[in-house]
Amino acid sequence: MLKFPDFSTNISSLKLSNTLVEQVPASIQHWTRLRFLDLSYNGKLKTLKNVPEGVSHLNLSYSGIKNVPDCIKALHGLQHLNLSGCRKLATLPELPPQLMFLSANDCESLESVSSHFHTPNAQLNFTNCFELGSSLTLPYPASSRFKICLVIAPNHQFRDYRVSQLLCSRIGKCELHLSSIDEAIKVYRIPRFRTEHLFIFHSDCIEQDKSISETVFEFSSKLHDFEIVECGVQNLTDEMERS
Repeated sequence: MLKFPDFSTNISSLKLSNTLVEQVPASIQHWTRLRFLDLSYNGKLKTLKNVPEGVSHLNLSYSGIKNVPDCIKALHGLQHLNLSGCRKLATLPELPPQLMFLSANDCESLESVSSHFHTPNAQLNFTNCFELGSSLTLPYPASSRFKICLVIAPNHQFRDYRVSQLLCSRIGKCELHLSSIDEAIKVYRIPRFRTEHLFIFHSDCIEQDKSISETVFEFSSKLHDFEIVECGVQNLTDEMERS
C-alpha cells in the first residue's frame, strides 16, 4: 500500500501498519470519532502533521517519524503514546498532562525532551535511548510517598524474557512490639535493556504507620536476569511535595 486509502470519517479505530504510506492527509483531523490510531512499522512515514483531537491511543512505533507534531499537546484525551523504535526521532515536544503511558524505548537518536514535559501520572519508558545521556529531569507526581531509584545492569545469563521483573519487599520495624511487620511484595515490570540503566519508580499505596520506627526495602530480580548495582529510596514529605 503506497497511499493513504479512503475511509469513512465515522470510524473509531484505524490500524494501518506495515505499509509504504508516506503521508497522512490533513483531513484526518476532522475524524472526530477516531480514538485508536495505529501507524506502526511504516518506515516511509516521516512526518505526522495532524492528529484528531479525540485520539486516546496513538501508535507510531517503528515508523520513520523524525518529530512529533507540536499539536499533540492539545490532545487532552491522549492516554497512550507509543514511539518505540522511532530511530530518527531526535526530540520530544510538550505532551498532554493526562498521558498515562509513554513508550520511547530504542529511540536511538532521541537527544532532548521538552523542558515543559509534565505528565505526572504517566508511566515512562526511555530504555536504550543512549543519546539522552546519563540523566533526564522530569517532574514527579506530588501524590507519591516514596520515590525508588535503582541502577541495574543485565547479567546476560537469560535472554528468553522480553520483560524482567523487579521484586520490592518492604519490612517495617516496630519498636513498640519489638517485631518486624512484613508488607506486601510489589512487582515492577522492567523492559528489556542492553546496558546499565537508571530506573525510577514511585509508590503511592504505602502509608506511613505511626507505630513503625524504621522501614527496610529489599530489591531482587525475580528471574535472576539482572544485577542491582545501586539503589535508593526517598521518603517524600508533605513539605517536599509542595516545593
